[in-house]
Amino acid sequence: MVRSAAAVAPRVTTSPAAHEGRAPAVPSGPAGPAEAVVPVVSVSWSAGWAARHSALLRASLAAMGPSEGTAPSVAAFGTADPHRARGLFVGRARGRAVLRRHVLDALNGGSHLTAVLGETGVGKTELVEQVTAHLNDQLQEVVWGCCTAGDGAPDYWVWSQVFRQLMVSRPEAFRRAETRFGMLLAPLMLDPEAGRHSPRAEEPPPVTRFLIQDAMCETLLALTAEEPLVVVLEDLDQADGRSLELLALLRTRLHGEPLAVVVIAEDTGVASDFLDGGVVTDILSDSRTRSLRLSGLSRQETAELLTAHTNLRLPDDTLRILHERSRGNPYFLTQFLAGVDDLGLLYDRGALEWALADVPLGVRQALGRRVATLPEPVLEVLRCCSALGTAFGLGLVREVVTPGTDPEPAVEAALRCGLLRREPHPPFRLAFRDQLIQEVLLSELSGTERARLRATAVHAALREPGPHFTARTPGRRTPRPGRPADPAGASGPHPA
Repeated sequence: MVRSAAAVAPRVTTSPAAHEGRAPAVPSGPAGPAEAVVPVVSVSWSAGWAARHSALLRASLAAMGPSEGTAPSVAAFGTADPHRARGLFVGRARGRAVLRRHVLDALNGGSHLTAVLGETGVGKTELVEQVTAHLNDQLQEVVWGCCTAGDGAPDYWVWSQVFRQLMVSRPEAFRRAETRFGMLLAPLMLDPEAGRHSPRAEEPPPVTRFLIQDAMCETLLALTAEEPLVVVLEDLDQADGRSLELLALLRTRLHGEPLAVVVIAEDTGVASDFLDGGVVTDILSDSRTRSLRLSGLSRQETAELLTAHTNLRLPDDTLRILHERSRGNPYFLTQFLAGVDDLGLLYDRGALEWALADVPLGVRQALGRRVATLPEPVLEVLRCCSALGTAFGLGLVREVVTPGTDPEPAVEAALRCGLLRREPHPPFRLAFRDQLIQEVLLSELSGTERARLRATAVHAALREPGPHFTARTPGRRTPRPGRPADPAGASGPHPA
């Protein structure tokens, strides 16, 4: 059962907002929006302290300003407030309800992991912050760890972050665990001054490594047996191998314990792991893992977010164009909006389409990282496909790839990863699921290579007439009035 308020000891918990310099929001009630922004560290208090000071606390929070969870009305501000808009959270009512139910079920002994999946910028971390902030408000401890893929990160790095927080919030219980397991917990104690562990220690033999992971699992379960715990592991697809091994072992030890483990992962990183037959895929595909996949915001939710950013009542055509171009991804939307230097363009459809033609640098980098995890043979075939229009046949792909290369394995891998899709009716042509991905891949080709690929495609179509491809490609733009047409091979999308 989730613990009662009377059983809670004073403690400090942190969220990824602390690492990013952002302040998490604290909800006002069981399903209400955030009341205010609190400092970087959020504090859970004992029931006695909360009873004595709750009225003063609520009054102080109310004085700090209106909710960050509610879009400001146009009448409330003369100009948009970028700081307010940046911390806005809109929509996701169903996602919040599902995630909260999964977490509470786990705290009640549900014995499962919870995974939140989606592309970069879609709002995975923000959703988890919303749910865990509400749990914090109910005096439930939540600890966060963020996985790092850098070469300098030591083994078990994400778990070291988790256990460091527990050493502060539960010192007595952690001291008992140290007494029991001794140096087996040393990989977690990355404290140079204490001299208890060196990040460059030699790799232990397999039996010792298992005993280390067993000690870590037993310590965590012992701590949760005293008081329930929520652990959030961010960027799981970036985790080191030892951290994943520990998570896989912990997953098998969950038998009614009041422990909720929430993992956040970028879905293309997971897809790349799937191609390699990795541990992340094993963990997420296990029957004891409940997954929640986030897609883009609806058009109505996108409109709410745009209102918060611009404080303008925008035409339906503008909302449709921005929603389709960003696919409802909140980060992509703000990046595209930042490229519109004159808000008056939002009322001119042609000018707006021109302004949104190029993929912003932030979006390009995010999508570039997304495909960079794929094997190079798959990437090479996808780059060739990017010049073939909106739909194309496998035979045409064979024509344009490097002579002697069989593109079918790469195409099948891209289909499994969700980067390509196959039409459900004859002739079953291929197409990119995401036009932005196609544009980014096309931009990686030189103008000469783009022209060669398109010429090869045209010649193949002339030799064997048929529906080989749809000639419209994302590499051409309608000229803006008063401007010359783009040269062949320019890297912007064709406006809708």
